[in-house]
Amino acid sequence: MKHYFFSFFILLSAHIGLSQNNKQSTLKPGDKILETISNYTDNVSFKKYELPNKSFTLIYRYADKNGVKDNYDSLYTVVNHVYRLNKYFGPRKKPSRLTCVIFVKEVNDEAKALKNRIKGWNQAIGDSFVKSDRVGFNFSRPWEIIFVKDSGLKANSILTQGKVTVVSPDGVLLASSPIKAFRFGEKKGSIKGKLLTDRKGVKVPLPNIRVSLFSSNNQVPDSTLTDDYGDFELATPDDKAEYSVVVKSQPPGVTNIILATQSGQEIKELKKTKHGFEYKLIETDMILLKEMEEDDDITLKFKSFEASKKTDLKVTENILYGLGSFTIDDESKEILDKVVKILEQNATVKLEVISHTDAQGEDKANLLLSEKRSAAVIQYFVSKGINPARLKSLGKGETEIRNRCSNGVNCSDKEHEFNRRTEFKFSRS
Repeated sequence: MKHYFFSFFILLSAHIGLSQNNKQSTLKPGDKILETISNYTDNVSFKKYELPNKSFTLIYRYADKNGVKDNYDSLYTVVNHVYRLNKYFGPRKKPSRLTCVIFVKEVNDEAKALKNRIKGWNQAIGDSFVKSDRVGFNFSRPWEIIFVKDSGLKANSILTQGKVTVVSPDGVLLASSPIKAFRFGEKKGSIKGKLLTDRKGVKVPLPNIRVSLFSSNNQVPDSTLTDDYGDFELATPDDKAEYSVVVKSQPPGVTNIILATQSGQEIKELKKTKHGFEYKLIETDMILLKEMEEDDDITLKFKSFEASKKTDLKVTENILYGLGSFTIDDESKEILDKVVKILEQNATVKLEVISHTDAQGEDKANLLLSEKRSAAVIQYFVSKGINPARLKSLGKGETEIRNRCSNGVNCSDKEHEFNRRTEFKFSRS
């Protein structure tokens, strides 16, 4: 495998996004990219950077084109994507080198605060992300912030592409998509899980544990080591086959092993045998571990509710906000508009909006933030003409954590994300 370098670009476009005069890029996967990225900055310390440049380049735009700011947690998400690229394209025996550059379009207080936050590579995203014993999963270069000129981005610039864009070493555009749809470099046909153990009522991850997948004919399609959070990914070449998760080597002091999703949703405790621990996966387990998108379309669920005799329906959605903010982004408004339509077509139905946070930060602050977020959703519905008498908001902060990630517990961002949610509770007489 060739020893490629990875370059990671983040474009933070504050308030107004990319140049409002720019038209949407017409670039598509397979196109050859010929562009000098450093043309967009006056920073003399930023050496000439061109595409192609014999490196994989991951470009992440920090703000949407319409100027709506992203949740800062998206940075954590993108680092996970960089790790994944590192895993599939980087060398296996030593860490890949990453050049991490953040483009900031507007020099304002937010940009300066971001620069201070990232100052020093050990503080770039947090020690839990930067320092890792996993092969090929380390940064070896500091982050750097480059302030881009306020104008000058060409309409067909690679920087005007989708939320996440990948360019190959020879300059070919490989993928460009929204952050949620970004799946570049994943194994085709795989399950992703987490191994936990219960120690006196406290669930802790099992790092650096060999976990294998056994098929019904006792073949081993894949085997791997868990990471610092107990996470693993195993290939499932045959979707019709039956599989078992097996841990043969008994870890010192471990008397039980729990299989969970990477978000921390517990599935089942592995059975202890004379050979180690094992658990035969059933169909519902495979759906959870394959991270398939649940058919949670709020419109379809409400239609099913209409046809039933139930008096209430609760649907959970991920409504996105900025870090510590209760401003709703445009992607989430698409979900809210579906709710508006339901309420318009069902005048007797009432709705309660319940917001939850993760356990990061102060309890009281999280409770207040969740209350403000629910209130913001209600205000959006009212602005669309829905009678406020039909609406109720409730914030629960971090009082209903759905996994092990309570106060003081070191969890992955994926686990914390599982707790950040908004629930829509429809009711009828």
